Amino acid sequence: MKRVVTVFIAALLAMSAQFAIAQPAVRVITGNPLRVNVGSDASFQVYTTLVPGQGQFYPSGNTTVADYGVFVRRAGTLFAPAFSTRGSATGGIGTYTAWTSVSISAVSGTGTAADPFTVVVVNDAAATGLRMTMTVTYVNGENFFRKSVAFTTADGTPYDVFLGGDIYLANSDSGVPYTLSGAVGGQSCTPPVYTILMIPLTPASRYSARGYSTVWSEIGAGLLSNIISTGCQDNGAALQWQNRIGNGTILAATSFGAIPPIVNPPPSGPAQEIPTMSEWMLLLTAVLVALLGLRRMRSVRF
Repeated sequence: MKRVVTVFIAALLAMSAQFAIAQPAVRVITGNPLRVNVGSDASFQVYTTLVPGQGQFYPSGNTTVADYGVFVRRAGTLFAPAFSTRGSATGGIGTYTAWTSVSISAVSGTGTAADPFTVVVVNDAAATGLRMTMTVTYVNGENFFRKSVAFTTADGTPYDVFLGGDIYLANSDSGVPYTLSGAVGGQSCTPPVYTILMIPLTPASRYSARGYSTVWSEIGAGLLSNIISTGCQDNGAALQWQNRIGNGTILAATSFGAIPPIVNPPPSGPAQEIPTMSEWMLLLTAVLVALLGLRRMRSVRF
């Protein structure tokens, strides 16, 4: 019931907000097994052939973009996708300023590893001088897509970056929060196991995988909890990169279905150094071996 009420309220807000904030333009990367919808406001919706017709972020029925995207908190202001322009359940975020869209490219590339499908999105954080250029890429055959999020800024004001969403596991709005090697997301409550992960290819500072509204509240407050909840629930997930200063780039990916090879479990212990010998030690060892061999030869009786 809460979902119905939330979406109904969001729809009313969207009707009044559309005159002030334009609907985001959307580019569609039509690949296999993923179809990635990229919004000019740094939001996404994703489809997979594993679950035909079901968007993998809530609202699953949003056929353009949904409740998943990139956020920045700078000097107390949260910049976020323009959720108020469509059905959404992001009320827990609280007050935010929508990204100012600068441009979104057409889809380029052929979908190969050497020439991936590519969409470039440019947004400004209002008139702060902070600009985000996000390059989204996808290679056919992979069950994940990548994001390279580059920032340029006119001053040294620190900022935090968030990647967060209300995940919709396969064809269910419920899942078990999950983490592996720094990646966070959820897994299906019942077999077969289906996993959605947000993968920090640039190591993140903080993370959260909890009830979706709690995750939104944490983003709105500017600090993820480092908590992975237990049990089947209506879950969301997010990553946070703290105290970014100046220009820089964050790399991340999002996967659907099986856990991809780019998520590697860390080694169980510290790396072991293999002892090596210096040239002098090698020379001394060779001399000793030679002397021992000569001594043995002299001791042989014919």
